[in-house]
Order: sequence, then structure tokens, then C-alpha cells
Amino acid sequence: MSQPILERLRTATKGAHAQLEERVQIEARVIDLQRYAELLEDFLGWYEPLESGMRRLAGWGDYGLDLAVRCKSPWLAHDLNALGYSEAQIATLPRCRDLPTVETLARGFGCAYVMEGATLGGRHISGLLHESPVPKEARTFFGSYGPRVGERWKEFVAALEAFSDHEGYGDQVVDAARQTFESMESWICRMKGISA
Repeated sequence: MSQPILERLRTATKGAHAQLEERVQIEARVIDLQRYAELLEDFLGWYEPLESGMRRLAGWGDYGLDLAVRCKSPWLAHDLNALGYSEAQIATLPRCRDLPTVETLARGFGCAYVMEGATLGGRHISGLLHESPVPKEARTFFGSYGPRVGERWKEFVAALEAFSDHEGYGDQVVDAARQTFESMESWICRMKGISA
């Protein structure tokens, strides 16, 4: 019997996930207003172009996923607006070009695994923000789906498992998830001016 896709993903990306967390240092950055704003800039520069590529893929709806309501970049733009950024300023922020390839739905699912999984960690970060100088209206990204975070994660996992039942798709999903973690780490390091 083959290993369940969620277990495969967790095993295959565990090291990359831990390294990303160590490099990004979110917990330290969210308690300082300027570093928090810079973190949102970095995330927007990475999420927005990747989500744009993912939205071009057909087939999400076949597995019960509405990608439009799961996109994170509008939350990031909202938070930056709340911190005083104009639309023009947001439009000129750097965007990442070295992104995971998402030419197939399988690879899109791999990227989505990382993005949706981040909402689970966002609950912890939201708790830290209560004691930070970050205004409440600028906490949308880490708040993500609010009380529906767990429900949305379960919906995603069900879709992922249904999709991955197709022969051979699991390898593409896992490879794309690994690339997604690596791409984000590389981008954050570049924005922070440190070598990856």
C-alpha cells in the first residue's frame, strides 16, 4: 500500500520547512512594526506572482476548491494598506521571478499544500500579534480564514487526497511542495540581503 500523500509531503518537506522557519524568523519580525511591514512586503512579492500562475490552472473546482477565496495576496495588500502603504507603493514592491513551476494541477497542489499549511502556523503568529505594536486592522494575513482555518485545511486535505489518488501525480505534488519551500526561503533571504 502506498504512503498517504499528506504523510509523504510532511516527510519530504520537513527539513526545508524547518530551514525556512529558521531563516525567516517570523516570531521575531512580527513584534517590531517596521520588520513586520518588511515581512509583509516580502511575502506579497512571493505570494502574488505564484498565485497568479496557480489561478491559470484549470481543474481546481473539480476537487471542490475555489482558489479565488484561498488567495493570500489580497490579505497582504490589505495589511500593507492598513500600515499606510498606497496602492502605487504596493504596485512597485519587488516581485519574485524564481518561482516553482506550476504548469500542471499536480504541481499547483504541491504549492497550495505549502500555502494552505501556512494558515495553520498563522494561528500561532496571530497570538503573538496581540502583544505587538501592529494595529489590529493590519493582521489579516496571519488571521487568514479566522475561525474557519481548521475547516478550510480539512477541505484542502480532502481535495489533495482525492487528486493524488490518480497514478503518478503524488511525485509531482511532493516535488512542487519541496520547490515551494525552497523558493520562498531563497526569496526571503534575497530580500534580507543574506546568502541562501
